[in-house]
Amino acid sequence: MSTVKAVNTTFWQRSLRPAWELSVAAARVLAAWRYRMVIVALALVTLALITVTYDAAWIAVVQAGNPRWVRKLAQALSFWGDFPTGTLILVVAVALWGWLRQSPRLKQAALACLLAASVAGLSANVVRSAVGRPRPMAKLPDGAYGPTLEYRLLGFPSAHAATSFGTGAALVVTVPPLGVAALIGAGGVAWSRMVLNRHHPTDVAIGGSLGIVMGLVFGIAARRRSAALVNPAKAVSAEP
Repeated sequence: MSTVKAVNTTFWQRSLRPAWELSVAAARVLAAWRYRMVIVALALVTLALITVTYDAAWIAVVQAGNPRWVRKLAQALSFWGDFPTGTLILVVAVALWGWLRQSPRLKQAALACLLAASVAGLSANVVRSAVGRPRPMAKLPDGAYGPTLEYRLLGFPSAHAATSFGTGAALVVTVPPLGVAALIGAGGVAWSRMVLNRHHPTDVAIGGSLGIVMGLVFGIAARRRSAALVNPAKAVSAEP
């Protein structure tokens, strides 16, 4: 029993505890920003209500006259920008980099990416399953069809945009040079979803905004935690 307990304790300390502590720190940042978050949420809802009527025209412009190589590029960006093939690979790479350099900053950055993208992606999936907006390729009248798990009705918001922008925003705060590159890639992912007729502009805009918010929250929490781990005596408060 003591061996099992020791294994469980080690697993908790090395794997689950850091994620839990960073999640708690992120929740504190989010709580401190609660009034700003209400304003952001209202602004995004207003934006969606305004832009949704222009989606059909905008996506027609994005898709007009694209040669075959453009579609191939969009397919590649969409594939490598997904959570398993994009975020997870980048998380592993940054975590390995942090382990080799024994850098708390890089380790926290990898964890922030993972958590930000996971929360943003899960939130996007919950919302789109509840809303039931048709994807452009569905060839259905636009609208909210209600709770569903049918692929063609999971248009709003884009989970690809949410996870890729969540990853990039977390890195911008923790490892800025890498984060800028990741955000540029996230923009390419959002563009690819429109070219491939999977999402409207409003879908990717709201999904990306959700990702950016989660990325900033977890990124700031990670930066503060890494500073505290390096120099506990100068640990800063979690309040913005």
